[in-house]
Amino acid sequence: MKTKRWLAALLLPLLLFTLSCSEKALPTDVVAALCEVESDHPIGTLYSYRVSSSDAELIGDKMLCAMFGDGKLPSVIDEVESGAFYLSPTHPYEITLFYTKSRDGAKKVAQMCLLRKEAIIRAWSGKGYDEYLQNAEVTVCGRWVMLSVSHDAKELAHRLDRLT
Repeated sequence: MKTKRWLAALLLPLLLFTLSCSEKALPTDVVAALCEVESDHPIGTLYSYRVSSSDAELIGDKMLCAMFGDGKLPSVIDEVESGAFYLSPTHPYEITLFYTKSRDGAKKVAQMCLLRKEAIIRAWSGKGYDEYLQNAEVTVCGRWVMLSVSHDAKELAHRLDRLT
């Protein structure tokens, strides 16, 4: 276990540097790297949106409607170029990352993510996951928008900031 953490600690800065050198990294690669920061995160699934990835399942509009739109896609989704999600079925643990078409679009998408954050807090409140809920945050870094619901969301935001 310690070897795995040591290896992740060694490889993560290299991966983040590589991603930061490109104009646009794949959101699935970024989310996978962020998941490595918290090696004890709950089991979940990596999804991609509007970009194919061999490491992730493609998320459909129906799932996005359920997550962000009360049964219909929010119009702000048009501001999204691509995205990735790590979702746990057993915990409120979630990393949602969008790459937007513009910086103005990022602000709009961040508002959508804030509503998602509030919904997660309402749904999981009182069920023993207070640390996740108290640390949940939405981060905007240029055209990237991340919703992180985890026990160390600030560290995830710090790592994302290195990418942009």
